[in-house]
Amino acid sequence: MINQQQLYGEVVRPQLDYLADAEPKLGAQAAGQLIMATIATESNGGEYLCQVRGPALGIIQMEPATLRDIIEWLDTAKNARIRHRVFAELSPTKTDFEKLLVTNLEFAITMCRIFYWRVREALPEDGDWPGMARYWKKYYNTELGKGTPQNFMEAVQHCRLESILW
Repeated sequence: MINQQQLYGEVVRPQLDYLADAEPKLGAQAAGQLIMATIATESNGGEYLCQVRGPALGIIQMEPATLRDIIEWLDTAKNARIRHRVFAELSPTKTDFEKLLVTNLEFAITMCRIFYWRVREALPEDGDWPGMARYWKKYYNTELGKGTPQNFMEAVQHCRLESILW
């Protein structure tokens, strides 16, 4: 498991701040908490980079079909500022997006944030871990997923996310 305090302080928070330059809502404090809890739940805090029995990839365990949908969505003209922000640091040769989910933490964090940003329902409030558990289950894990809000809460506790200085 990756040190969660360092993951948040060195990767997640700076990446959200970077994205917030294009769209302030992308930098929301609750978004950082939800992303960290997603990582805790989906990959045991970064322990798994590839799903053991499935297609999900990276510390956020995103499926390739979901990734392709986000990339296509970013290609729309109305999202030009965000698209530029997302792809500005990628060289033209680094377009194997599935590989980037596994090898590039900033890219994975960005895809997770964009995933949640596209949800019409507002994020739960900062520190509302039960609300985030329900939100994660409804939108990220979905009714088809094996995860439960209880799994989410156990992962938050296991990774000690409540103790991170938000």
